[in-house]
Amino acid sequence: MKLHDNWRYLLRRSWTVRWQAVGASLDAMQMVLPMFSDQFRPAPFAGLLSLVCIGGIVARIMRQDKDGL
Repeated sequence: MKLHDNWRYLLRRSWTVRWQAVGASLDAMQMVLPMFSDQFRPAPFAGLLSLVCIGGIVARIMRQDKDGL
């Protein structure tokens, strides 16, 4: 495995990375919130997580602005 030459630029500018970060945050909240609240419903987070994952797939196959990120 070899890193892309502009890996720092990719981390800051790539929409795929942004969607994955949001998805990871939602997934973490879905696991942690039930520990602090009895009234937590996981269904909204599961739905949002599904939409974010779909957005990540779309961002991955779409052409992004510079260097075909």
